[in-house]
Amino acid sequence: MPDKCTKMKIMRDTRFAIVISAYNAQKYLKEMYDSLLQQTYDNFIVITVDDCSTDITGEIADEYVSEFLKKKITAKVIHKEKNEGLSAARNTGMEYVIKEQNADYILFLDADDTVEPDLLESIDEMISNAGEEMDLIIYGFTEDYYDAEEKLTYSNAISRTSTINTKEKDGACDKNQFDFENNGIAAFAKELAELESQTLLGYAWNKAYRLDLLRENELRYEVITHVEDILFNINVLENAKTYAVVDKCLYHYRNANQTRLTAKYLPEYMDLQKRRVYRFIQLQENILQGEDMSDRAYEVMANVYFRSLQSMIVRMMDHGDEKKDIIKAVQAEYEDTNYVIKGKNLYQLLKNHLSNQGKMTRILYQPLADGEVNKAYRNAKIIGFVQKHFSKLYSKLKQNR
Repeated sequence: MPDKCTKMKIMRDTRFAIVISAYNAQKYLKEMYDSLLQQTYDNFIVITVDDCSTDITGEIADEYVSEFLKKKITAKVIHKEKNEGLSAARNTGMEYVIKEQNADYILFLDADDTVEPDLLESIDEMISNAGEEMDLIIYGFTEDYYDAEEKLTYSNAISRTSTINTKEKDGACDKNQFDFENNGIAAFAKELAELESQTLLGYAWNKAYRLDLLRENELRYEVITHVEDILFNINVLENAKTYAVVDKCLYHYRNANQTRLTAKYLPEYMDLQKRRVYRFIQLQENILQGEDMSDRAYEVMANVYFRSLQSMIVRMMDHGDEKKDIIKAVQAEYEDTNYVIKGKNLYQLLKNHLSNQGKMTRILYQPLADGEVNKAYRNAKIIGFVQKHFSKLYSKLKQNR
């Protein structure tokens, strides 16, 4: 007798639209295109949005149109006349796909990253095994860390096999497919917390979105400077009925000497991070429909909140702010009432939920949770030095946070 979870594969012809937002990406864009040309699945289109680059990014994109056409893959380059940022570029690409192209799923990839050859084939296989379209498909990725000489120094693979199952359907099931109705809302909400804990939930580039879901609910990226990915994904999940996880690392995220947004000074940084935490808790509450959020979900959000608070300190240091101003800013966060849940601000809500596991948590975040601002300042100064001068060590410490 066959196993009850064995399902006959239903062959499909899923069409994918890939949107690549590109700004001054001349060093890496060819690598992204070459990784797409090596795909083992060929039913896709490529839309590049050149966000008014000042280098030859646009010319490279135009040149590769013919390379895709050689493989009978449609490619289009949209040259924006004004630089408007990542979110606006993605929205431009999405609008074009919705109006001009026939596609089932849309992916938003970054121009300086690459993908595995079986990215689209693996997603299509997941959909085929499910026997129905999933609203959202999440796949694993590899963080590739490069030094100042562009040498790969360290890689970290992140993927997840979920712990919850769908209701059996026609005698079949799949451990990586989920829906709201069949899993139990508590398990579903907790699973989202685990995905967020493993950094699989927040990014846009490790996901395939069902295009009709975005179209019907008019979902777009908010044009902000930070956390736009996770806010978009929370909006998607509030409208989704099903999602699936592909337990493979299919995307390569390039971290070039820690030069991405991690160290940039943003006056609105902490407020955006609080919005992120607040919206995730709202998502949990919407799913749970009156049931209490799990201790694990609180723990995950506490780690995000206090990690963000510590990052705010480091950013202010890098900006040249004085110690007294930094301490004053942290103390102001303890009293902030812009985001209140169950009569408590985020600090009061989360201060007793920090995980006691991991060196980063004990050294950096626990003093902030305990209100020991001066100690937190000293520790942040040390970690800021490590982050700048020993990026490989810092990256490994982050994995044990």
